[in-house]
Amino acid sequence: MTLFDRVHDAGRLITFMDYRIKQLQEELDTLKSKGGPEAVAKVEDRASELREELEKTKRERGEELLRREALEKELHEVRSHLGDAQRLLKEARVRARKMDDELLQAVKDLESSRA
Repeated sequence: MTLFDRVHDAGRLITFMDYRIKQLQEELDTLKSKGGPEAVAKVEDRASELREELEKTKRERGEELLRREALEKELHEVRSHLGDAQRLLKEARVRARKMDDELLQAVKDLESSRA
């Protein structure tokens, strides 16, 4: 569940970052129209930083998704092995009961043959 939450949070962060980049782009367009070169450069730098951060977050999200898929596959295999082990245990218990019954019958036969 924690991995799923992290992937979900990363998705929300990506959405937020995308929204923020759009806001900054609009702000940049406004500043360009007003002609403030220092402000334009500052906003462009910030937008570039946010794009890099967004790409990093997208990569991390992809890695988390791959890790989640691998863990789900491993969980499926473990559950399969658990089912096999439970089946073998049940069979062993049945064999043990049969052997107990046979042993009891053998003891009874031995006692009756002595008498």
